[in-house]
Amino acid sequence: LYRFSGNLGALLRIDYPAALELNMPGLPGKRFISLVGVENEQLLVDPPLASRKSLSFGEIEKHWSGQGFLLWKDPLNLLMNGSPILPGAEGAHIKQLQGLLKEVGIYSKALTGVYDGETLSAVKMFQSSRGIEEDGIVGGQTLMVLYRSIDRFKVPKLTAGPK
Repeated sequence: LYRFSGNLGALLRIDYPAALELNMPGLPGKRFISLVGVENEQLLVDPPLASRKSLSFGEIEKHWSGQGFLLWKDPLNLLMNGSPILPGAEGAHIKQLQGLLKEVGIYSKALTGVYDGETLSAVKMFQSSRGIEEDGIVGGQTLMVLYRSIDRFKVPKLTAGPK
């Protein structure tokens, strides 16, 4: 379970189904709705909200707290103990990270297992190319998008609605 905090644009770039925390006028406490897809500039939700299965971006933003949850698995367990990967880290997980960056065509150096300047540059370049904050920190959002960028990982995504 990954706790997301941010804006709707960032959430849509991650492209994962999510449970969104809503603040509904006149209703005490938090309410949750599942964002399951995008179609024709409408967000598909489940369960329906006021009998509607799709809402506009503006309608979601009006009630969304900016908080939500994504169910995801870190297939290679790179975020050991849930901690983000920071420059200076060393180990087999860094070698795997470098391999993933190489697989998406952003890293061309040797797989050293050291989060050095070359790795930092590659991470920042990847983040920048995908609309993620370019901070060089490899956290859940960066990894979700990185795994999605590689065909061998089967990850959930927001679906298109029925045609």
